Order: sequence, then structure tokens, then C-alpha cells
Amino acid sequence: MLEALKTMRKRESYLPSNCVRTERIMCLNGDWYFLTRESCTPLGPYLNKREAAKAALDYVAFAAVADEELISRCYAYLADAG
Repeated sequence: MLEALKTMRKRESYLPSNCVRTERIMCLNGDWYFLTRESCTPLGPYLNKREAAKAALDYVAFAAVADEELISRCYAYLADAG
């Protein structure tokens, strides 16, 4: 997972200056969620911000090695489970 994060950080340095970064961890009605690039539907809920952030990092590590179809199926499952 650490390698995926390093790769992600390296890619961020190539973002154009007009690219806007958004916070991917959010609190809605007291529950914590994270957003992905694949959808605007937040994934969660999680008990606290730390758990949501850990789940987001796990998702990024998974997405770095999975093919598109598997990511799509996983995202659908996570969205339905929340």
C-alpha cells in the first residue's frame, strides 16, 4: 500500500496548476465517508475520520492494481453495502 501512495503522490506533482484538489473524506450527519474518482456517491459510513481515511487509502491501493471491471464491481458492492 505504501508504494501505491508514493506513486499517487508522484503523479500529483504532474497536475496542471489549474487542477483543483478536493477533500475526499467528509462528515455527513455525524457519519464519515470518502469519495472516489469513479463516482460522486460517498462510500461509508465509518465511525470516525481516521477509519474513513484508512478505507480510502485501502481503496486507492486496491484500485492501483485492479482492472477496471473489478474496480467497477467492487465499487457497486461498496455503494450497496453502505
